[in-house]
Amino acid sequence: MNDCKKINYIRLVRIILILLLVMTVNVSISQYNRTRTVHIDTFATGGVFLYKTIKKVQSKEFKLHDFYLKEDTREKYFYPSGNKSAEVQRITKKGNYGKYCFEIKFEQKEYFKNGKLKSREINLCDCYKVKKYHYDEKGSLTSFEYTKNRWIKKKMD
Repeated sequence: MNDCKKINYIRLVRIILILLLVMTVNVSISQYNRTRTVHIDTFATGGVFLYKTIKKVQSKEFKLHDFYLKEDTREKYFYPSGNKSAEVQRITKKGNYGKYCFEIKFEQKEYFKNGKLKSREINLCDCYKVKKYHYDEKGSLTSFEYTKNRWIKKKMD
């Protein structure tokens, strides 16, 4: 009889823990709004000139000292022939979560008219680290530059 009470007690504790887990998962999923927008510009001939996507993750409720907004913007520019001209990715955030910088990542790629990569620049954490790559028309790397800047941590808004 004593064993049956222990088994029932263990089952009750498991059910309570599962319910608490399910409730916390539901609350944590619904804390942010996620939106995605797409913008397309075209040439007069009908070819795509610009393809831009914006992804936003934002707090559902605005609180003065507990607010979060992360924005991922990707732009692709094209030549009239259809080859890629340039590609830009910019990830920014506002709030006191995550990395301690406004512009988390900025990456820009430029292409020759034949579609080969011309240059690539990567800026990490408000230009704290900057990497620049340059390529020739065949696509092989000609130069590489890496700089690491000093900066002072400041209070983010």
